[in-house]
Amino acid sequence: MADKLFWGVLALALFTALFLSQGLRTKVPVPLFQKGISFASWQHEAYDAPEAARSISLLKGANVEWVSLVVTWYQGTTGSPIIYRDPRLTPDDKGVIRTIELIHRLGMKVLLKPTVDVEDGTWRGEIRFDSEEDWRAWFSSYRYFTDYYAELAAKYGVEEFSVGVELAGTVERKEWRWIIKNVRARFAGPLVYAANWDNYQNVNFWDALDYVGIDAYFELAVGESPKLEELLIAWAPWVKKLEAFHKKVRKPILFAEIGCRSLAGASARPWDFLTSGEVDLQEQARYYEAVLRLFWNKPWFYGFYWWAWGPELGRFGDTDTGYSPRGKPAEMVLTEWYAKPIKRR
Repeated sequence: MADKLFWGVLALALFTALFLSQGLRTKVPVPLFQKGISFASWQHEAYDAPEAARSISLLKGANVEWVSLVVTWYQGTTGSPIIYRDPRLTPDDKGVIRTIELIHRLGMKVLLKPTVDVEDGTWRGEIRFDSEEDWRAWFSSYRYFTDYYAELAAKYGVEEFSVGVELAGTVERKEWRWIIKNVRARFAGPLVYAANWDNYQNVNFWDALDYVGIDAYFELAVGESPKLEELLIAWAPWVKKLEAFHKKVRKPILFAEIGCRSLAGASARPWDFLTSGEVDLQEQARYYEAVLRLFWNKPWFYGFYWWAWGPELGRFGDTDTGYSPRGKPAEMVLTEWYAKPIKRR
């Protein structure tokens, strides 16, 4: 009788331990609000240069708490199934690691964002294949790419990891769950995917991730040099759609990219990085103000990664029509908002 009792207690203890360990492995992380900015370069040694460290240090003064660190590999065309490092354009591991370590020393957190671009200049969202053989080859290559950086992220204490960026032509493929499973086997932190603003509703694997990430270049119904009130009104339909989508997928939403050029008329089509025109620093600042004001205390919304801050110094200000807020009124707007607390019900 004593032997039976002993073995029964032992079996119960082992079952309980197994149950608890399974619970720990599947526990959903508590979402964190991310006061972020994107840090990006497409030069092999840019992250390892002294000016890159000085540039990152400036982010603390803007009250930035999270940095999305972009590292890009390439494929030749949208129909090429092999992804590879470009020896000229892909940031080297030494610089990536040094940048992660510096961000941590400064008290900020890292979202590592491996990204695929197409060498011929075509948008990555058009990557797709005609044959199952090519799909298998591409996902095998993509798995190597994401596994590589997931292991690097785990080794150097990265807080969050992006499994993909704007791969609109691929998101209905079942292989994505295989990709995510392999990343989770290597990286224990929360995962996000960065969907394009017009494609996030087509992603069929949000349930396997911790955040819904959107590259939020939503087109706004505004004219040139819109007032703040006009921007707030133009954003309202998108806010409503995003809230409805949150209720559907029941995942926290964040903007894995968000931004607007300091260019007259840029608010209407913030994704357009090619149009030329006149500098308008105030339109960019008003765009920042509208977005931050609308989303700051939404209970389902968890952060912004503004596009973009780079390792270069001394290139921004009154004559720049690019996305960077550095040295512009938009940086002041960002700094003031990022100093505020977040209210959560």
